Amino acid sequence: MHKLTKEQEDFLCANGNIVLHACPGSGKTHVVARKMMRLIDDWNKPHSGVAVLSFTNVASDEVESQIKKLMPMGFEVNYPHFVGTLDSFISSFILLRFGYLGSTKQP
Repeated sequence: MHKLTKEQEDFLCANGNIVLHACPGSGKTHVVARKMMRLIDDWNKPHSGVAVLSFTNVASDEVESQIKKLMPMGFEVNYPHFVGTLDSFISSFILLRFGYLGSTKQP
């Protein structure tokens, strides 16, 4: 593991909802993976989870890859936690579960 910058350490210690914005190559994926790993390791709320959302499949695949490097062999991010794109999160956790509530039947 590489030495973290002060900003990366601040991110790892921050609580609550967080939006991380930094330039390419700054280590975002690595610290996001470490943050998720730390949160999942201490998680005790069975009906809520940690979500890491990105705009692209490439980015979400890279976060999952980094998590697998940091966690023990065989570890996978699964329900109630989620790593994926914003679109896949909306499809999986909102539309598929609650979409029927917005449907109306026309005569």
